[in-house]
Amino acid sequence: MTKKFNPMFDTDQPSIRIGTRVPKNSVNLAFVSAPELSPDTSIQIFDYSKRVPDNSSSINYSRVDMHTTTEGLLVGEDKEAMYPVSDVLLTNKYAYSGSNNEVVSPLYYRGETRFLHFEIGPPTDSVTGEYTGSNISLIENGRETDTPYAIFLTPTSDTRLWEVEVFSEKLSSDNAFYKIRYTKFRNKIPLGGGKYEYKYDPDFEEWYKAYPYFTNLGYSPSAIEGVKSSEFFTPVFASEKLGESGFRFWVTSKSTKVNRSPGPIIFRWRVTTSSPQQKSPWRQDILYSLESLSKEELKLYDVDDGYAKKLLISSPKNLFPPFCLL
Repeated sequence: MTKKFNPMFDTDQPSIRIGTRVPKNSVNLAFVSAPELSPDTSIQIFDYSKRVPDNSSSINYSRVDMHTTTEGLLVGEDKEAMYPVSDVLLTNKYAYSGSNNEVVSPLYYRGETRFLHFEIGPPTDSVTGEYTGSNISLIENGRETDTPYAIFLTPTSDTRLWEVEVFSEKLSSDNAFYKIRYTKFRNKIPLGGGKYEYKYDPDFEEWYKAYPYFTNLGYSPSAIEGVKSSEFFTPVFASEKLGESGFRFWVTSKSTKVNRSPGPIIFRWRVTTSSPQQKSPWRQDILYSLESLSKEELKLYDVDDGYAKKLLISSPKNLFPPFCLL
C-alpha cells in the first residue's frame, strides 16, 4: 500500500527534518547529491604519457649544409649522401645580414599575402633580390620579430602593385604568433588620361600562413622520376630508401662544371740579397681576376690590386732568419 507524500505534519512541522536521532514512527533517509556531468565542470584529464620511456626521449635537430651532384643528388660537405630519416625540411633560401651578405639562417617556410602590396619603387638588394624597405615586415606578438626572415616581391602589370612572398625560419607556436604587416591594395579609381587614384590600407596585418618551402614527393621510384622531370629549381624533392641503410635525397637543380675565364695565374717568387747572398724560401700565390669569382668565393681570397689572391705555399714568419743578439 502506498501513501501520498505530505511535506507537512498536522502540527505544521515539516515531515523531512535534519537531526541526530530518528523520532518514533519515522525512517532515516540517506541520499547522494550528484550534479549533472559536463566536460567543463566534471571531467579532469591527467597526462601520464611521459611515463612511457619512448615518449620522454630527447629530440635532436640536426642541420646539414648540402650541395648537388651533376645528377641532382644532395651530398654534404663530407660527401655523405645517406641519412637515417626521410621526414626532413629542405631549403635553398637564406637570411643574410651586413654589407657582405653574411648568411644568418636557412629559411624553411614560405608564405604569401592574400592581397597585393602597394609601393612605388620598392628597394631591393642588388645581389639577393630581397626586399630591403620598411613597409613590409613580419610581426611577432605585436612587434617586428627577431626571427630571421626574408621578403621577395614579384611585379604585376601595374608597376605600383606587387605580390609578396615571405620566407621564415620558424612557424607560429604557442608563445609566438606571426603576422605580415604590409600596405594592402584595395582598388584604383580611373581619373582619365591614363591616371588613377589608388586606395590602400597602410600597416595592414594578416596572419602569416606558411608551409614548408620544399615539397616532399615521397620515396617511391615515381616520385624520383617526378623530381627529375620537373622544371629546373622547382622547390620539390624526393627521397630514396636504400634498404636499412637510410635515405638519400634528389632535387631538380644540378651542379655543372664551369671552365673559368680567365683562368688562374700561379705567381711564384722569392727574395735574394746581394751581400751577403741569401735566398728566401719560395712563395707561391694563386691569382684570379675579380670578375671570374662569385661573391661567395671572393670571401675565401684576399683582394689586392684588382685580383683575388690566396697563398698556396707558405713560408716562415720572416723571409730570412731574424737577428739574434747574444
